[in-house]
Amino acid sequence: MSFYDVSELGIRDQIFQLVNATVDPSTIPITQQKELLAKFDALLNKYPLTLNLWERYLNLYIYNVQHDNSENVKSMTEFSGDIDEALNEKFNKAVQLLKPNNFQIYEILLTHQLKTNNFVTGGKQALQGMVEQFIKIWDKSLSLNPLSTAHFQYIMTFVDLFQHWQVVNNDELILRNNTIRKHIIYFVTSSFYKDLEKVWKWFINWDANNAGSGEYKINQVSPTYMKMRSKYIQWESFYNNLSSLDDYEKLLQWLDWETLHKQDYESLKTYQSRYKFIIQHFFQSKQFESEYIWDLLVHNSSNSGEYNQLFLLQKSLHYMPRSLNLGLKYSQALELKQGKQQSTLDLVDEVFKNLIQKTKQNQDLIGVSNKFEDPLNLQMSIIFKKMLQENTRLKGVKGLRQAFKNFREFIKTEKCVLNYDIFITNCKYELQVDIKNMPVCVKILTLGLNQYGKESIIDLNRYMLTTLHFVIESGFTREHIKAYFESYKKHLASFIKDLTQNNSAGNVQTGEEMVSLPKELRKNILQVYNPWIVYESGLNMGKYLNVESTYNELSKSIPGITTLELWELYTSQNSASELLPKQASEVIAPRADNKELTKLTQNNLNTAVPMTLPEAGAVNEHVELPLELFEVLLNLPNAESFKPLFNNDQLQSLASDLFNIMRDMNVENFTFKE
Repeated sequence: MSFYDVSELGIRDQIFQLVNATVDPSTIPITQQKELLAKFDALLNKYPLTLNLWERYLNLYIYNVQHDNSENVKSMTEFSGDIDEALNEKFNKAVQLLKPNNFQIYEILLTHQLKTNNFVTGGKQALQGMVEQFIKIWDKSLSLNPLSTAHFQYIMTFVDLFQHWQVVNNDELILRNNTIRKHIIYFVTSSFYKDLEKVWKWFINWDANNAGSGEYKINQVSPTYMKMRSKYIQWESFYNNLSSLDDYEKLLQWLDWETLHKQDYESLKTYQSRYKFIIQHFFQSKQFESEYIWDLLVHNSSNSGEYNQLFLLQKSLHYMPRSLNLGLKYSQALELKQGKQQSTLDLVDEVFKNLIQKTKQNQDLIGVSNKFEDPLNLQMSIIFKKMLQENTRLKGVKGLRQAFKNFREFIKTEKCVLNYDIFITNCKYELQVDIKNMPVCVKILTLGLNQYGKESIIDLNRYMLTTLHFVIESGFTREHIKAYFESYKKHLASFIKDLTQNNSAGNVQTGEEMVSLPKELRKNILQVYNPWIVYESGLNMGKYLNVESTYNELSKSIPGITTLELWELYTSQNSASELLPKQASEVIAPRADNKELTKLTQNNLNTAVPMTLPEAGAVNEHVELPLELFEVLLNLPNAESFKPLFNNDQLQSLASDLFNIMRDMNVENFTFKE
């Protein structure tokens, strides 16, 4: 969720504090270093992709081993094959996890090797080992980073190695100088970086003083150097123009730039390595707060070796334990790797359990109950909907029903009303499994009436209206829709009973007559009845069924409902009332035998605009109304309990107004039926 905190920012801040507190190991007592190392180990087990955590840990580890004089600590030995085995394992793990953005780790290793390697006793073999190490680090890490300012110093440190080459004759001197020359040329022509020109100037000066034959080679190399320098200038200009952008835009534009220039590299592998470096570079600053950067990292990671995509997805949930996106990708990767075996299913269940626990941790779920647009409510609801989906996909209907049971237990325990889309989603999966599961869906949705209709009629109606549209649009049979609507009416009746009985003294029942429900509340109830009536008439060629029984039922069950409100309920599907002028729909000549309507009309006369009466002869006796309006106005039953609203004169007046309106709408053919 873009509006919901899915990260573990508290842990990030703790890591930063630990990193800042261990900048200088010499200021930390040896006894305390042991405790810190144990804490580092625990953190790196959960957050192994954090570069600065590895930096501080390795520095502290080396310092502790070198300065701890206890008998249990094995002294550090010289590099080559005898480097401390535990340290070597940690270095290998760090550089593998953080590649190719791991120069800081390599730098710690190099510094340690240069201090502990005795080139005098080790001779050319030890020197050759270090030369190979320098080249490997350059190729795999530093050469890929145009942002670094360490290139020149790195090359100078490399050149210093050859001071340990004890030459005994001129032939060895020439060999040493040619070796330096070969590697400097490689450093100059293999990549572009900030201090490239500085390295080139140093090299020309050095070569002029060390074997004149190098001048010819410099002239040969110069075009390649110029090409590299031009590429750096081009890249620097591009990158400086990104200064006003946020990190994500910088990342995307830099990746686009690399793709655009990938033909400039000698091999596709170089382009791919640079692409991964850029992602890793931005990843280090966003790994605790961006699902997107994790997606990029996983997508561009190798699937070979121990640290594959499955490993990255697993670790991502430590960094971002509230990320549903990463949780789903991890569960699907598990299934792809291991199949639908029980261990996989158990791990997927654990993923959702952790997502739920972490998302609700330290959150006020009760406070967002029934607030369906709240980010926390939305996040929790989406987690449960995805849990239903994954359990259905992996375990079938048995898994679906178990997941739904877990959801119901959760909202009961937490006393939180989450978005009722979960009930609809559950029904969708039930129907996908078997279309005959409609009775099950009716039971599920009825459970929702109990859950979402606890607090108010408005909440009950909101839930019912949404789910009623769902069952109609999903093709439920009339039998099942009717059964569901009957359940709603029972809940509604119970609500109305409680509402009228619990009102204040002025709103209690007087005799047999109930007080009226507020008009807005009556309107809200009729909005739920509307799709049911539309559905019923749609099954019968537009004919309204059971009008009399529905009228009697609503009159008795909804205190204060008016005849006009009932009429508007039946006309709503054909929008017949919209054809009337506004004031005409509000002011209707009252019938003498309709006291309720007379009272309503008298109350409205003070504010309504008088209705214009038609001129004599304006109505053609053969005018025929449109079929829908004709059904509304004239096909109402003549039962004693439902008296017609209009006499013949009023109908003729209405027809005249309709004639004028429809004439203005360019409708030509219509007549009036007696």
